[in-house]
Amino acid sequence: MDWLLRLEAHPDDLSVRREFDAWHSRPANEAAFDEMKSVWSRLDGLAVPTGEPEAGSSPSISAIVAARSARPSLLRRSLALAAVALIACAALLSWPMLRLQLEADHLTGTAETRTLRLDDGSLAMLDAQSAVTINFTAGRREIVLLDGNAFFEVVPSTERPFVVRAGDVVVTVVGTAFAVQTNPRQVSVSVQSGIVRVASAARAPPATLTRGERLTIDRVTRHDVRSEVQPEDVASWRDGRLVVHNMPLRMVADELGRYHSGMIVFQDSAMADRLVNGVFNLRRPVEALSAAADTQNGRIRSVTPYFMLVSGK
Repeated sequence: MDWLLRLEAHPDDLSVRREFDAWHSRPANEAAFDEMKSVWSRLDGLAVPTGEPEAGSSPSISAIVAARSARPSLLRRSLALAAVALIACAALLSWPMLRLQLEADHLTGTAETRTLRLDDGSLAMLDAQSAVTINFTAGRREIVLLDGNAFFEVVPSTERPFVVRAGDVVVTVVGTAFAVQTNPRQVSVSVQSGIVRVASAARAPPATLTRGERLTIDRVTRHDVRSEVQPEDVASWRDGRLVVHNMPLRMVADELGRYHSGMIVFQDSAMADRLVNGVFNLRRPVEALSAAADTQNGRIRSVTPYFMLVSGK
């Protein structure tokens, strides 16, 4: 591709032609160049232009340059490739949201929170970019947290246990107030009041949590960590705060990203793994992310209003 670009940019430069001939004389380079030409031709939907060498023969520079008039410029071809790539990326990124829309009974958008009054009188509060399904029967109250974070205030009922599922993590309560937070790496359960029981495929027996306790389960390693949490900080997103303690910067970005319409990309994975402590304003996610990155000697660059790059200073 580099040679195609150089030949396109300098069709009359003899030194470029000589360098190309020397490079192209190697069998591996010739095979790679022929493969790129084939892809190039297929993208145009055209047959190989008249005057190009037959398969297996070495193409002359004059034939390559002459072919420029018979097909679109490499710039247009590159733009077409970029457009196809963007469409593919958009489809890939939109599929999870489409899946949620098909599966969820309730879901929230960017920077949107919602409070649901359930049939039994319990409350379910959804964080931004969160989704649930509700399965209530005569003997069981079950909610599946498909994505995001949720806080629950449960009306007691010994005859109908209240169950929240997040992947293979199952939280069972009788009457309490608690939060469940999910991301691709972890599931976290925090109790504001009452008692909950947390079970998972990797944990036996189930853990019992009381007021001010949190259990974080790593979805990859299956390890879990019990810690303390201030009851008023449980589901702090309800009052516009993100409270973090030893949280990787990439996870801070994920949580802030629920309140920002755009993509956040890390240039350096080491920066993304650095641990952050602090309280951040969810109503100003860009400034909050900038402040979090600054604590790790990082910076934010807004390439567009919808794309932020996190890198070191």
